[in-house]
Amino acid sequence: MQTKLKSRKWRSLVSSILLAASASSILIAPVFAAEYTEPLTGVVKDDKAIIKADGNKVSLNKTTNTITYDFQGQDHTFTIKNSDGIATNTDGGDHKYVFNNVGADGSKGTIHIYQSNTKWNPFEGVNGFVANGSTTTVNSNLDITATADYASVGVAVSGNGTLIINGNVKMRKDDAENPWGIITDNVHGNVGPGGKVTMDNGYDAKYTGARWQPSAFSVGYTRGHITVNGDVDVAVRGTAVNVGAYSAAEGVHPYDLATISLVGDSTRIITPYREKNYVEGFGKFIEPYYSLACYGGTINVNVKDMKAQKGKVEIVGNIMAMKRSEYTRKSDVYQDGRINLALTTSDSSWKGIIDNTNLNYDVADSNVAFGWRYDPDMTPVYADHSGEVNLWLQNGAQWIYENASRKDGLDYSHMPQYSQSSYGNYDGMSHLSRLVGGKDSASAGIIRVNDSDPIQIAGLKVLPRFGTSMLMLLRALLSVAMLRFLMPRPAPR
Repeated sequence: MQTKLKSRKWRSLVSSILLAASASSILIAPVFAAEYTEPLTGVVKDDKAIIKADGNKVSLNKTTNTITYDFQGQDHTFTIKNSDGIATNTDGGDHKYVFNNVGADGSKGTIHIYQSNTKWNPFEGVNGFVANGSTTTVNSNLDITATADYASVGVAVSGNGTLIINGNVKMRKDDAENPWGIITDNVHGNVGPGGKVTMDNGYDAKYTGARWQPSAFSVGYTRGHITVNGDVDVAVRGTAVNVGAYSAAEGVHPYDLATISLVGDSTRIITPYREKNYVEGFGKFIEPYYSLACYGGTINVNVKDMKAQKGKVEIVGNIMAMKRSEYTRKSDVYQDGRINLALTTSDSSWKGIIDNTNLNYDVADSNVAFGWRYDPDMTPVYADHSGEVNLWLQNGAQWIYENASRKDGLDYSHMPQYSQSSYGNYDGMSHLSRLVGGKDSASAGIIRVNDSDPIQIAGLKVLPRFGTSMLMLLRALLSVAMLRFLMPRPAPR
């Protein structure tokens, strides 16, 4: 382990200060930030060799089966290449973990994780922080960046684990022109234009969809749960929050398969707005991105136990929630998904639409994994793949209803064949399961309509139009929620 110790550096942030008063003096200890180039793996003896020289501690309580780290309320930087930055239970164990980084005065330090993977098409060793199984509690702030070919993730959970973060989480560069904290060379699963592989012998050569993207927070098919009780500030060139427990589990409701809950005082999620891309030999196109995407499980933003909270929320990016139907022809592509989003303060906003894959095609032989090819001349059927989306919009908060990236963002027409038969095209409408406005005009929320596509609210079709249609829209919606609508002025005739 001596080679690991050599990779440690000291960087003094605040020099020692000696204060004298009368006959007594107070010595203020120096505050240091340690730097490491070796990852933490959740194995006590290995991790102790990396961090103990800086005065940090790691120990196993055999009675409680808990491994506890103490980072002393200081800043620590892990610059990690080709491995997960910090991971738990990598030895196959089932330990609980506590990462403490709280000073004597109660203030939290920050663990900085700068993770990269330079290997060709990697799908392992691409996470900033990953909790594998059992329960992991982080009492620290986190600052994470991650980059790779296509599969980077800031914070992940696997093995039906639970991760609780009692600190602020930042995944954002301090660069207004290029703020993306999670960024990859390809954002389409490394297939399609600019991709390095194919899932089905080139059938997906034109795929530019958002189904397989890098993420800030992710729970995949092995299930798990993430709760962040601190503030969140992420800028992601991909799907920012991704819940994808795509296989069912006996006795578990689909909404409970996996959860990500961001419930701190402030949540900011930014994805690229109508980003234009060009790939030589393919041409120009708009990249699709999702701020929230749920393919099985639940996403909560400023919502606890189905009750809206009072945190500030700022989101830029379309959202997507899936639901299985008779036209979902594969068992392992997605389960029922639910998104709960609460905008409850005057400085809260969400810019985006609700995407879907509701227009499917009824083809008899599509149960065969690679036996069917999409034909644009086929007549579509309505599949009802829209998952549950619940929106609280109150106290002057705004839903800026406009397309933030690209509608039909999963690019059904060019999907890899195995998945393709279970999805569909966008039906030209945003579907809301529940809309909760204010209790009176003083606490009303605002929908600022900048798109011509209708909004359907629990079966009520709302057409964003001018004049009489707008009056009918308002009367209908006042029976659902107390809201105000702001429409662009029509051009003068």
